[in-house]
Amino acid sequence: MANFPVRPLWAVLLAWAVHATALGTAPGQAAGPLDISAGVVGTLQLAALDDSNRGDGPAVAADVGITGDFVRNSWVMTTYGSARIGDKGMMYTGHVGVGYHLRDDFSVNLEAIGGIVDVESDTSGGMAELDLVLRWHFAKNDDWSIYADLGAGIISSGVSVPRGGTHFNFTPQVGLGATIDLSGKAKMIVGARYIHLSNAGMQGASNNPAWDGGLVYIGLMFPL
Repeated sequence: MANFPVRPLWAVLLAWAVHATALGTAPGQAAGPLDISAGVVGTLQLAALDDSNRGDGPAVAADVGITGDFVRNSWVMTTYGSARIGDKGMMYTGHVGVGYHLRDDFSVNLEAIGGIVDVESDTSGGMAELDLVLRWHFAKNDDWSIYADLGAGIISSGVSVPRGGTHFNFTPQVGLGATIDLSGKAKMIVGARYIHLSNAGMQGASNNPAWDGGLVYIGLMFPL
């Protein structure tokens, strides 16, 4: 009984009367089941209001995934290393990027990339790349998130990629990844992407061999 909300009796009776009148019960008529239930509803409504006013009612559960990170108008920085394993060679690269959240959990990221290209294990050279990546954290809580990303970039390499191709190419890509909170504002990121590399026929269809493969990466993310 100690937890039952205490309301003035007239307020409870008034709520009952309003509900009963709305259902067509005139003074002097016996209240039917609907009238009685209306009075119960009114009483319960007042009880709930009393609980909320006292502040000692059950706490409302927080929405899963609502955190201070990845919110609209916030910035994020990423740095990670990756390996690209393809059908006609491999690439080993380092990435540094900055992103801006246009909406909660959705960011546009610009990444600068440098590394080494190893074409069919017998020819190697340096490479530089610039990517634009869209990232959506579609599932998260306070300690982790899972995201999908989609992007494209331009790459220039010291050797033709793949063999018989060109030094300048485009890199459309799509993948999945995850963040895991470490300490403070630092997060570990891991993920994988599918990447297609070609010059989009800029040098003619006969001089456009494609490179297809996967990219795996691990690194750090810093919400700013």
